Amino acid sequence: MKQLLYPDLYCPFPSQINKYIDILEEYALEWVLRFNLLAEESTYKRFCKSKFFFLAASAYPYSNIEERRLQMTG
Repeated sequence: MKQLLYPDLYCPFPSQINKYIDILEEYALEWVLRFNLLAEESTYKRFCKSKFFFLAASAYPYSNIEERRLQMTG
């Protein structure tokens, strides 16, 4: 199999995380449980390992919690 090589990604911006990251984690779990999207134990474990809340907290480091909640449900 042919190996793919990727150049280093240059990003001149500092990494920032939204200060509400803990609340976003709780809210994401509540949301998927409310809609019964994690019916199996293996699905629950994969969801927890994926850290989708971290993506939202990283993409919007300066937004308030209500804006993130709306975006996560929309």
